[in-house]
Amino acid sequence: MIDDTESVSRLKVDIKIMKADTIKCNAAGLQLFLARADEGRGPWLNEEDVKSDAIDTTGLKLLGVARARLWSVGLSDEDVGGVDAEAEAEAEGRGPVNVLVVVPEQKQKEQSQDEANASLADEELGHLLLQRLKKDNLFFEVTPTDNDEEAFWSDDVQRHVNNIRDEAAFDTFITPCLNATLGSCDLVFINSQRYRCLPLSPFVATALKPYGFATHRGMFRAKPAPNDEVLRPDGFRFGVAEEELFDCLVLFERKLTITAAAFGQVARYLQNFRPNESATAILFHLHSFWLVTSYESVVVKVQVAQWTNKGSKSLFQNFITDNISPWVAHLTLLSAEAWVSMWWRVMHFSVVALMDACLRSLEEMVSWSR
Repeated sequence: MIDDTESVSRLKVDIKIMKADTIKCNAAGLQLFLARADEGRGPWLNEEDVKSDAIDTTGLKLLGVARARLWSVGLSDEDVGGVDAEAEAEAEGRGPVNVLVVVPEQKQKEQSQDEANASLADEELGHLLLQRLKKDNLFFEVTPTDNDEEAFWSDDVQRHVNNIRDEAAFDTFITPCLNATLGSCDLVFINSQRYRCLPLSPFVATALKPYGFATHRGMFRAKPAPNDEVLRPDGFRFGVAEEELFDCLVLFERKLTITAAAFGQVARYLQNFRPNESATAILFHLHSFWLVTSYESVVVKVQVAQWTNKGSKSLFQNFITDNISPWVAHLTLLSAEAWVSMWWRVMHFSVVALMDACLRSLEEMVSWSR
């Protein structure tokens, strides 16, 4: 039983999970109809009505708004009503049906787990999202500020970055930059691309492995550095996020070039990351970074800035601190207070011990002089 305050998209996800053996398409591809005749004004259908393979949805209300709450589309607790267990048993398959689930034939085909097909799906998703965001004026190219705010890095550094040709070299360059920038926010960057960082998704068959994430140093599970003979400087951290602390991190995805497929890949992450809440990710490449915000699995805003733009560093930092749980700041404050308390205890003990030693020494000198 799903609460009537949940959304239609959440209901699709739950149906997909419950019927994973028979429903092979993405949850978003399901069509849900209110199983009540005359556009929701007539009686509920019963089990016998919907057992036929050829389902006629004429006169049924399509639940087509993904973010609509169930209570607002005719599926409130009052609309559905309680069903007496004995009466339902006596009905012998003629009990009421509240939602009719239709899987379009072309979407019911088994989705390939082949990486090329997955990439194609990401590309299609990315194109569709970019078209919608630009049409709705939700895609912003941030211009440099007029003041002397700091850029993420200088034009001279950018000329060096332009010569990077492989991901390992880019990782070696960018990780210290991320560590320094996040460190000023009391956060750390964790590389997670070798581990399944997110739970398995009803939206896609392949494992979800974001490049990394930013969080508090005490809010992730550390993993050993991979034994891949790659020379890395100090400061690399590897690990996975704890699902209970997903609100305390921002996802990162690194590419040498940002394409529609790369953007679609990040959208897949956000579909599964916090599907019923707001979620954020940073997609970046050699020349710029994209700040991506989603709400209930839907991308609602993208901001793009060049690394060399004046103000890009504060834009990057503020995006993270504004979209991460306040528990991170609380933990940082508590850690600092605990450290100060411990420091005072150590200093107090040291001073007391020093004074005690001086008194003993003085007593010995007085005793010796006698």
